[in-house]
Amino acid sequence: GAPSGLQFHILDLYMTELAAVGSAELTADQNLIFIQPFCKTAAKTKDRSLFSAICNSIFSTIIDQAPFAIEDLMKEVKAEASDSDSGQASEEDDKEDQLKGKMSKPVAKKGTQKQINGNISNEEEGDDDDDNDDDELLHLEESDSEESCDEDVEPVLQFDYAALADKLFELASRSSTPSQNRQRLYKIIRVLRDLNEGIFPQDEYPEEVSTDEDDEMFGS
Repeated sequence: GAPSGLQFHILDLYMTELAAVGSAELTADQNLIFIQPFCKTAAKTKDRSLFSAICNSIFSTIIDQAPFAIEDLMKEVKAEASDSDSGQASEEDDKEDQLKGKMSKPVAKKGTQKQINGNISNEEEGDDDDDNDDDELLHLEESDSEESCDEDVEPVLQFDYAALADKLFELASRSSTPSQNRQRLYKIIRVLRDLNEGIFPQDEYPEEVSTDEDDEMFGS
C-alpha cells in the first residue's frame, strides 16, 4: 500500500477538496460512493493510526459540517420555491407593465402639449435617472453583502446520514472487523442516526467520536 505519510496527507485534504469541486453538483448518494473506500478501510484495518485518521478526517468532518450542510439544503429548497413563485409573478408584472404602458402614453402627450419647452418631461426624465441611480446603488450594496457572506462560508457536502450509518453498520458488523474498530464505529453510527432524526451532538460528541487519545477500547 501507499506510505502512511501519503495516506494521512490525502485524508487531511480529501473532504476539503471534494467539497471545493463538487459541493454544488454532487448528490448525497454520490458523496457516499466517494467515501466508501474509507468506510471499508476503517472496518478492516488493524493500523490504529490509519483508523484514527479516517475517523477524524472523514467521519468527524461529516458530523461537524452537518448543521451547515442542512442549512445549505434548506436554502436550495427555498430558492427553488422562490424561483417558481417569481416566474409566475414576472408574467403578471409583464402584463401590468404593458397595460400601464398603454395607459401612460396619452397622459404624457397631454402633459407636453400644455407645457412650453417640455419642462415637465425633462423633470420626469431627471426623476427617472435618480431612481435608476438609486436602484443601481442598492443592487451593488446587496451584491457586495451577498459576496461577503458567501466568502465566510466554506463549501460543504450533502450526506444521507441514515444511508451512511447503514453502510458503516453493514461493514462494522462483519466478523472480520476488529472488535475495537467495531465499537468505535458503532458510536459514530449512533451519532449519524441522531443527525438523521435532527438531533445534533452536543457536549458528548467529542468524547463519543474523537479518536485522538487512547481509551479503554484500545487498552491492553
